[in-house]
Amino acid sequence: MAESKSRVFELTAAVNFPTVDRHMLEEFAGKLASAVESVIGEYPTAVAYLVAADVTAGEITFGIRFDGADPRYIAEMADDILEEAVELVAKREGSGPIETEREESVLVLA
Repeated sequence: MAESKSRVFELTAAVNFPTVDRHMLEEFAGKLASAVESVIGEYPTAVAYLVAADVTAGEITFGIRFDGADPRYIAEMADDILEEAVELVAKREGSGPIETEREESVLVLA
């Protein structure tokens, strides 16, 4: 049996949503997680995700695990997944665009 040579990476980012009230952050994180689940299937190398509200910091931790993806494109794919998920939340809510601000991100070999 051949050994798999694919590498697994995890990208996590702290993301602010200035238009989302802090007291609504946990509810918004649930909606965002549902939206990420809906769009992640379009990215075959994205195999898992994390969406967690940090109410104290006023941000959401967003993470994607990639299996076999070229690390040069992981940040761009994660941005695309986040953008599509945020757009889906706005569409589902019937609201206008939801502003995002990525504070920091980290890519590690898992």
